[in-house]
Amino acid sequence: MVPLKNIEGDIVEYISVHTDITERKRMEKQLEFEAFHDGLTRLPNREMLYQNLNKTISKGTSGLVLLFLDCDNFKQINDTYGHQVGDEFLVQYAQLLQRTIQDLLVQIHKKKSSLLAKQNNESQVNFPLGFSLFYSFMAYINSTKICTLYKS
Repeated sequence: MVPLKNIEGDIVEYISVHTDITERKRMEKQLEFEAFHDGLTRLPNREMLYQNLNKTISKGTSGLVLLFLDCDNFKQINDTYGHQVGDEFLVQYAQLLQRTIQDLLVQIHKKKSSLLAKQNNESQVNFPLGFSLFYSFMAYINSTKICTLYKS
């Protein structure tokens, strides 16, 4: 801000220049989101997993459980129904997992597998969570026409 003076030297007004950075901040936030999330499923990606694991390990947190989730025969879905249906399947699969899981769910690779990082206060692997995931997914598969691919 710069004062504007009259001939006598009295300040009569101030002049300032402002720049609206709202759009720039929105773009920065969007870029940060895209750097740490999968473009299709919107799940956190491998980079976010590494950051969370490093943070958790450095805190000395015990009871960390990692579950690898693999969508077998996914290529058959793409080959039979096309990539658009395959992509929609992955999106719905991710949404189903997000509804079931309260902790960090990470998309490692679009077509191969996802990984779940689960904080667990118990000393044993969280088997109830695994069963919950399995039954939720089976209910989803049985409610879609894709289930014929898995029944043989």
